[in-house]
Amino acid sequence: MRASYRPPLTLAHYRDMASARRAIDALQNRGIDSGDIDLIGPAAARAASHLDNDVVSASLDGGIALHLVLRAVPWGVAGAVLGGCFGLVIAATVGTGPLGTNFGAQVLTYGAGGLIVGALVAAMTAISQGEAWELTFEPGPDRNEAVDLVVHASDPAVVERAAHILRHKNAESVEVVRA
Repeated sequence: MRASYRPPLTLAHYRDMASARRAIDALQNRGIDSGDIDLIGPAAARAASHLDNDVVSASLDGGIALHLVLRAVPWGVAGAVLGGCFGLVIAATVGTGPLGTNFGAQVLTYGAGGLIVGALVAAMTAISQGEAWELTFEPGPDRNEAVDLVVHASDPAVVERAAHILRHKNAESVEVVRA
């Protein structure tokens, strides 16, 4: 979290940390660099002070783990279904595959492979590496306090794109500060 920012920048106000986390995910999924995103305000400062103390919180880790599981499970199931369908097609058309002629084993094997690939891809895309994203999981009363999200970049086009994204992510207000 930086002390001051220079324009151009986008400033968005969110009612709580969870809303800010969804906005950070949306920004990063649309190509905004995590280093250009910060949380500011009293709640963000208190959450950052907990992280600065190098105290690993079980509830912080638990929140991040739950976030990953909730993202990985549906994608793993989708991967299993697609992998199973692929195995079914291979077994029906080719008749033999890496597992010989056992039709059920082929379908299950491809399904298991799809499950693993789907869950891994989902988990990898669910993790945002920026400090701002991690702060949104910090436990305590600050989680339900309002927080401001700032996107700062030297390219005004990035700032404008961030403002457009944030307007569609339930920000209470979005302001673009130009140079």
